[in-house]
Amino acid sequence: MPADVVKIEDAPSRRKAGKRASKAASPMPGHKMNEPPAPATTAGAHDKAGQDRTRSLTFRVTPELRRAIKQTATAQGCKKSDLLERMFTDWSASARP
Repeated sequence: MPADVVKIEDAPSRRKAGKRASKAASPMPGHKMNEPPAPATTAGAHDKAGQDRTRSLTFRVTPELRRAIKQTATAQGCKKSDLLERMFTDWSASARP
């Protein structure tokens, strides 16, 4: 067997070994194991300041429509979600009696 191949029995276990695993150094500097992260690192912290939180809108479209939306957004220099918002705003304004 080549020297760089590790036998399964010799490989380190990924399971926590009780209290010994909690004393191990944290992979994040300044973070203590078994403590919740600081509020700045929780979900949504990566959002830009002053920007409204968004929700996912999932639906299926044909590959042709997807490609057309992507090409149009690229040509307009905006995100696909921004293009969808513009299209909906324009449509809803013209659809009102």
